[in-house]
Amino acid sequence: MDPRTALLMASLMSLLNGGVLGLMHRSLIREVRRSAVDWRIGTLLFACGGLLMALRDRFAEGFILPIAYGLGFIGATLYWRANRSFCGVSSARWMFVPAILGIIAVYVLSVWRPEAAIRIAIASMLFSGLMLAAGHALLVSQRIDVVLSRRVLIGVLFVVGGMMLLRAVFFVMTVANPDLSDNIGWVDATTSVLLPILPVVGTTAFLLMCLERSRLALQRAAYTDDLTGLQNRRSITRAGERLFASARQSGRGFAISVIDVYYFKQINFRYGHAHGYAALCHIAEVLNPACPVPHLLGRQGGEEFVALLQADDEAAAVALAEALRTAVNAAPFEADGASLSISASIGVAAMVQSDREYDDVLRRADAALYAAKARGRNRVEVGRPCRPWRLRPDHRRNG
Repeated sequence: MDPRTALLMASLMSLLNGGVLGLMHRSLIREVRRSAVDWRIGTLLFACGGLLMALRDRFAEGFILPIAYGLGFIGATLYWRANRSFCGVSSARWMFVPAILGIIAVYVLSVWRPEAAIRIAIASMLFSGLMLAAGHALLVSQRIDVVLSRRVLIGVLFVVGGMMLLRAVFFVMTVANPDLSDNIGWVDATTSVLLPILPVVGTTAFLLMCLERSRLALQRAAYTDDLTGLQNRRSITRAGERLFASARQSGRGFAISVIDVYYFKQINFRYGHAHGYAALCHIAEVLNPACPVPHLLGRQGGEEFVALLQADDEAAAVALAEALRTAVNAAPFEADGASLSISASIGVAAMVQSDREYDDVLRRADAALYAAKARGRNRVEVGRPCRPWRLRPDHRRNG
């Protein structure tokens, strides 16, 4: 397959993949939509530039080449920006400076000094730099939630970037030694193979990255409290059931603390719901460091939180609950310049041998919480299993 046919096929496939990415746009979460738009526009620009290059014989080189190369340069820059945006890195206007300089260089070398080898070398070097920069943005990202598709895309970008760099070096060498131009066949053959890789494999890998990020975000949303970022009721219940079963099997300790925040309703009533929501977030930020791994913290709903404690015994569980209560007391909430004291009532229950399921421990912790609230609030109460009731001998009915 000659390079022009390969370029035409790659352009048509780019148009197709750009259209598919556009159709999938609404299936993506808002976090990745901007990067998906950049990648889609970059793919479409690449496609248009490739079509113009494939049909360049029909137009004057001084007119068509700067446009065709320019579309490719801007498309590659958008790939770079899309990857940076996907990784949470803000874009900068200077990113388009190399593309603008490349367009100017192609125009000069097409009109004022028609040197094809130098023009191809400069264009290939710029394409190489942009591809490698796009791959590097993914490689150094601290976000590694998407693994396989990310690695595939990094590989594609580095392979294409490396090949374009070799292409640039070859054409620079032909300027110094024109006899090397007789060996251009391997360059054309390699280009014919690699050109379809970016629009097909690269765009598919990017789409899979976006879909995987969206799936993980929706999964997190299903188990995360929207307001505080803690585990929600469903998540903390599943975690509690899992920890309870593990503790029973291994013989380790397990306890539950149910935390009710006092004065929250007064904040809601006096300062409005916005401050009430902020107060809940403030409490979550206070409780989270006071409940470190391996313990788990979640929000049951309203102003009620649950801590799953991997404590060795009841005394250790009570000590952890006291630490949570003290942390809340020591961190007043600021609202409209006023410092508002917040307190917490906590009911704690440790797993005992007679417990058959997670809910058995949770019910005792709930009962202990109600006892703490009834006895004056801002305290920790322990929920213990009830002893079986028996008649004393003197109360038995005589036969």
